[in-house]
Amino acid sequence: MKFRLSILAALALLSGTALAADGTGFYVGVDAGQSSFDMKKNDIDSGVAFAIEDVLGLTIVDASSKLDDSDTTYSLFVGYRLLPYLAVEASYLDLGKATYKASGTVTDGESLVDASVNLDWKSKGPTLSVLGILPFADVWDVYARLGVFFADTTAKLKLSALGDSGSDDTSKNTTEFLWGIGGGYTFLDNWTVRLEYQMIPNLGDKNNTGEFDADRITLGVLYRF
Repeated sequence: MKFRLSILAALALLSGTALAADGTGFYVGVDAGQSSFDMKKNDIDSGVAFAIEDVLGLTIVDASSKLDDSDTTYSLFVGYRLLPYLAVEASYLDLGKATYKASGTVTDGESLVDASVNLDWKSKGPTLSVLGILPFADVWDVYARLGVFFADTTAKLKLSALGDSGSDDTSKNTTEFLWGIGGGYTFLDNWTVRLEYQMIPNLGDKNNTGEFDADRITLGVLYRF
């Protein structure tokens, strides 16, 4: 009887260890890195020139412009690993912003004046994802992500010319497709560091904020309960 009880106790201990080692359960985490917005400066230049010349009736004498299409991005997330090979995850994602600046000289036909244009785009909102996970070598895993991004995208314009200035902004809520690939390393049993690449194609709206691809590469850490 004592032998049988010892066997049962050993099996129970092994079972508990296996359940803890498979990585299932709730987890929380944070990541941060660099985002990039796939915008073409020449297209923005053309749109700004049209607004100044055809809408405002001014003539551009000379001008220069620059586009900063990358920024810092971060997300806060909570997830549940249903199986060693499957997890669901919700997050709040901030993609940062892209900024366009142009300055130069314009004329109304009588005098020359300095003019400047500032444009920036921001996008943030919650996400929902499913992760397919392939664990290996006990502490490593790779995964693929499919999900949706409930994006709040804002475009803001500020124009200064002829001694006057004005600004306007527009925003659009859209539901965007999100995919990603990444890898993780687990240490101290409950902690995992992640490196991940994510892509959000066709972010925004053509008729309001403009439409463009956005991607991000991040380093994150999660704690599993």
